[in-house]
Amino acid sequence: RPPHVRGVVLADSGRPAVGSLVRAVPRTWSPSLVVPGASSTADGTFEIFGVPPGTYFIIAGPTKAAPTMGAVVPLELGNRNAEGVRLVLNAGASVSGRIIMEGQTTSGELPDISAMRVNLVRDNNPTFLFTTSPTLTGNAFTITYIHPGDYRVSVNPILSISGAPPYS
Repeated sequence: RPPHVRGVVLADSGRPAVGSLVRAVPRTWSPSLVVPGASSTADGTFEIFGVPPGTYFIIAGPTKAAPTMGAVVPLELGNRNAEGVRLVLNAGASVSGRIIMEGQTTSGELPDISAMRVNLVRDNNPTFLFTTSPTLTGNAFTITYIHPGDYRVSVNPILSISGAPPYS
Protein backbone atom coordinates (compact mmCIF):
# COMPACT_ATOMS: atom_id res chain seq x y z
CA ARG A 1 0.00 0.00 0.00
CA PRO A 2 1.54 3.38 -1.03
CA PRO A 3 2.30 5.86 1.77
CA HIS A 4 0.21 8.89 2.61
CA VAL A 5 1.11 12.51 3.30
CA ARG A 6 -0.49 14.13 6.34
CA GLY A 7 -0.19 17.68 7.64
CA VAL A 8 -1.80 21.04 8.20
CA VAL A 9 -2.46 24.16 6.12
CA LEU A 10 -2.36 27.46 7.98
CA ALA A 11 -3.18 31.01 6.96
CA ASP A 12 -0.36 33.52 7.39
CA SER A 13 -2.09 34.54 10.65
CA GLY A 14 -1.46 31.03 12.04
CA ARG A 15 -5.13 30.04 11.91
CA PRO A 16 -6.28 26.87 10.11
CA ALA A 17 -6.84 27.34 6.36
CA VAL A 18 -10.16 25.63 5.62
CA GLY A 19 -10.86 24.22 2.16
CA SER A 20 -7.39 24.57 0.66
CA LEU A 21 -6.70 22.08 -2.12
CA VAL A 22 -3.44 20.33 -1.29
CA ARG A 23 -1.64 18.40 -4.04
CA ALA A 24 1.45 16.21 -4.19
CA VAL A 25 3.01 17.34 -7.48
CA PRO A 26 5.89 15.15 -8.70
CA ARG A 27 9.05 17.21 -9.21
CA THR A 28 9.73 15.47 -12.51
CA TRP A 29 7.25 15.72 -15.35
CA SER A 30 6.13 12.60 -17.16
CA PRO A 31 3.36 11.90 -19.69
CA SER A 32 1.63 9.68 -17.13
CA LEU A 33 1.78 12.30 -14.38
CA VAL A 34 -0.58 11.59 -11.46
CA VAL A 35 -1.20 14.35 -8.93
CA PRO A 36 -2.96 13.06 -5.81
CA GLY A 37 -4.68 15.62 -3.65
CA ALA A 38 -7.05 16.38 -0.79
CA SER A 39 -8.78 19.38 0.78
CA SER A 40 -7.93 20.78 4.19
CA THR A 41 -10.61 20.29 6.84
CA ALA A 42 -12.07 22.73 9.41
CA ASP A 43 -8.95 22.40 11.58
CA GLY A 44 -6.64 22.88 8.56
CA THR A 45 -5.50 19.25 8.44
CA PHE A 46 -5.20 17.21 5.26
CA GLU A 47 -4.31 13.66 4.31
CA ILE A 48 -3.34 12.60 0.80
CA PHE A 49 -3.58 8.85 0.31
CA GLY A 50 -1.75 6.67 -2.20
CA VAL A 51 1.34 8.79 -2.87
CA PRO A 52 4.05 6.60 -4.45
CA PRO A 53 7.64 7.02 -3.20
CA GLY A 54 9.42 9.88 -4.95
CA THR A 55 10.20 13.59 -4.79
CA TYR A 56 7.33 16.07 -4.70
CA PHE A 57 6.24 19.62 -4.19
CA ILE A 58 3.38 19.66 -1.70
CA ILE A 59 1.26 22.57 -2.83
CA ALA A 60 -1.58 24.25 -0.96
CA GLY A 61 -3.87 26.38 -3.07
CA PRO A 62 -5.91 29.42 -2.18
CA THR A 63 -9.03 29.39 -0.01
CA LYS A 64 -12.16 31.56 -0.04
CA ALA A 65 -10.68 33.54 2.86
CA ALA A 66 -7.27 33.89 1.15
CA PRO A 67 -7.91 33.82 -2.65
CA THR A 68 -4.41 34.98 -3.65
CA MET A 69 -2.36 32.91 -1.24
CA GLY A 70 -0.51 29.63 -1.70
CA ALA A 71 2.25 27.51 -0.21
CA VAL A 72 4.89 25.12 -1.57
CA VAL A 73 7.00 22.67 0.41
CA PRO A 74 9.47 20.18 -1.14
CA LEU A 75 9.12 16.59 0.07
CA GLU A 76 11.08 13.42 -0.53
CA LEU A 77 8.84 10.46 0.21
CA GLY A 78 10.20 6.97 0.76
CA ASN A 79 8.22 3.87 1.71
CA ARG A 80 6.95 5.43 4.94
CA ASN A 81 4.16 7.92 5.57
CA ALA A 82 5.04 11.62 5.73
CA GLU A 83 3.60 13.13 8.91
CA GLY A 84 3.54 16.73 10.09
CA VAL A 85 3.87 18.52 6.74
CA ARG A 86 3.23 22.18 7.48
CA LEU A 87 2.07 24.57 4.76
CA VAL A 88 1.68 28.27 5.59
CA LEU A 89 -0.21 30.24 2.97
CA ASN A 90 1.46 33.44 1.84
CA ALA A 91 1.37 35.82 -1.09
CA GLY A 92 4.81 34.79 -2.32
CA ALA A 93 7.27 37.19 -3.86
CA SER A 94 6.93 39.70 -6.67
CA VAL A 95 9.33 40.60 -9.42
CA SER A 96 9.16 43.65 -11.70
CA GLY A 97 11.00 44.46 -14.88
CA ARG A 98 10.90 46.03 -18.33
CA ILE A 99 10.94 44.64 -21.85
CA ILE A 100 13.30 46.49 -24.18
CA MET A 101 13.32 45.69 -27.88
CA GLU A 102 15.87 47.02 -30.30
CA GLY A 103 14.92 48.25 -33.72
CA GLN A 104 11.80 49.78 -35.13
CA THR A 105 9.10 48.94 -37.62
CA THR A 106 9.72 49.64 -41.30
CA SER A 107 7.60 52.77 -40.87
CA GLY A 108 10.06 54.03 -38.23
CA GLU A 109 7.86 53.44 -35.17
CA LEU A 110 8.76 51.51 -32.06
CA PRO A 111 7.40 47.94 -32.03
CA ASP A 112 4.05 47.38 -30.30
CA ILE A 113 4.81 45.01 -27.44
CA SER A 114 1.45 45.30 -25.68
CA ALA A 115 0.52 41.67 -26.44
CA MET A 116 3.68 40.27 -24.84
CA ARG A 117 3.58 38.43 -21.53
CA VAL A 118 6.45 37.43 -19.26
CA ASN A 119 6.03 33.89 -17.93
CA LEU A 120 7.72 31.96 -15.14
CA VAL A 121 7.55 28.18 -15.43
CA ARG A 122 8.96 25.95 -12.71
CA ASP A 123 12.18 24.58 -14.17
CA ASN A 124 11.63 20.89 -13.52
CA ASN A 125 7.84 20.60 -13.83
CA PRO A 126 6.32 22.87 -16.48
CA THR A 127 2.79 21.53 -15.92
CA PHE A 128 2.33 23.17 -12.52
CA LEU A 129 3.44 26.29 -10.67
CA PHE A 130 3.22 28.54 -13.68
CA THR A 131 2.81 32.26 -13.24
CA THR A 132 2.54 35.04 -15.78
CA SER A 133 2.50 38.81 -15.92
CA PRO A 134 -0.73 40.66 -16.62
CA THR A 135 -0.95 43.13 -19.48
CA LEU A 136 2.15 45.27 -19.85
CA THR A 137 2.02 48.86 -18.69
CA GLY A 138 4.09 50.52 -21.39
CA ASN A 139 7.06 48.17 -21.35
CA ALA A 140 6.88 47.33 -17.62
CA PHE A 141 5.59 44.17 -15.97
CA THR A 142 5.15 42.76 -12.48
CA ILE A 143 4.74 39.09 -11.70
CA THR A 144 3.22 38.29 -8.31
CA TYR A 145 2.54 35.19 -6.22
CA ILE A 146 5.93 33.59 -6.92
CA HIS A 147 6.82 30.82 -4.49
CA PRO A 148 10.32 29.42 -3.88
CA GLY A 149 11.83 27.33 -6.65
CA ASP A 150 13.81 27.34 -9.86
CA TYR A 151 12.04 28.94 -12.81
CA ARG A 152 12.61 29.57 -16.49
CA VAL A 153 11.61 32.95 -17.88
CA SER A 154 9.93 33.26 -21.25
CA VAL A 155 8.40 36.13 -23.16
CA ASN A 156 5.49 35.34 -25.46
CA PRO A 157 4.92 36.04 -28.25
CA ILE A 158 8.56 36.74 -29.01
CA LEU A 159 8.23 36.79 -32.81
CA SER A 160 6.21 39.07 -35.05
CA ILE A 161 2.91 39.98 -33.40
CA SER A 162 -0.14 39.31 -35.54
CA GLY A 163 -1.10 42.37 -37.58
CA ALA A 164 2.08 44.24 -36.67
CA PRO A 165 4.24 45.64 -39.46
CA PRO A 166 7.61 43.93 -40.00
CA TYR A 167 10.63 45.15 -38.06
CA SER A 168 13.82 46.52 -39.59
